[in-house]
Amino acid sequence: MIFFRHALVLVVGLTSTSGGVSEAFSIGIPNSEVIRLAFDAVVQSVMKFVLGNGEGFILLLSCDETSRGAFKLASNISFLAARFVFDRLQEQSFAAFSRLQNDVPAMERTFILATKTSSMIAMLFSFIGPAYARLFVKIMYGPQWEAAGVPGLLSLSFFYLQFISVNGIAEGYFNAVATSKAVRGYSMFTFIVMIFYMGFGTVFAVWDGPAAIILANALNMIFRAVYCARFIARFNSKKTKPSRTALVLLKEAIPTPGFFFTMVAL
Repeated sequence: MIFFRHALVLVVGLTSTSGGVSEAFSIGIPNSEVIRLAFDAVVQSVMKFVLGNGEGFILLLSCDETSRGAFKLASNISFLAARFVFDRLQEQSFAAFSRLQNDVPAMERTFILATKTSSMIAMLFSFIGPAYARLFVKIMYGPQWEAAGVPGLLSLSFFYLQFISVNGIAEGYFNAVATSKAVRGYSMFTFIVMIFYMGFGTVFAVWDGPAAIILANALNMIFRAVYCARFIARFNSKKTKPSRTALVLLKEAIPTPGFFFTMVAL
């Protein structure tokens, strides 16, 4: 029902802002714009639901009860970092991109700065978190969860934050400037990625347990980030010279090798 609720809200909003139902509908049939936008809303809601609950489906199909519990515990711990650190940074970045739509060079500089900052914070979790994951789980949740493999899954989840951090900023830029046609293209792309994600996660989770689901999530984030980076590079190339490719843009947006080796040394 939630999918159709989004579409209904969109239709009502369009009809109310366009002068009433009589102007948005002709001979009792919604016009093409209303149908297209409502369909886009439904498709995006369905994909968000499946992506948000896909882990649960995979766990139910391929993992035992102990593995499911270990995965959920590790995910919930790492989710706190994503929720309180990266979500706020991504929201602020999206707001900045929306304000700077008429100044593409400033948007590009903001994207590079925000992505680099987010990635550096994620690296702190990725390199420092695993060193204390086992001790943290043992103290906070007891040896039974340590034996269930939570420390290893938590370490992978910290590593996964790196991909969340980059993808979140890239999607924020995309959502700030994308046209309805671009949004539909991205929706189709994420639908295809979602199918591969569900298949890859289910098959390899049987073989490698919940760790395979985290790796599948990481691949999902990589594909989505690269897609958004390509869109950003094409969008910027129409507004600025010289233009950058998606690879060059991402290379400039990630931390320097010096920072990486510093984290390794820690």
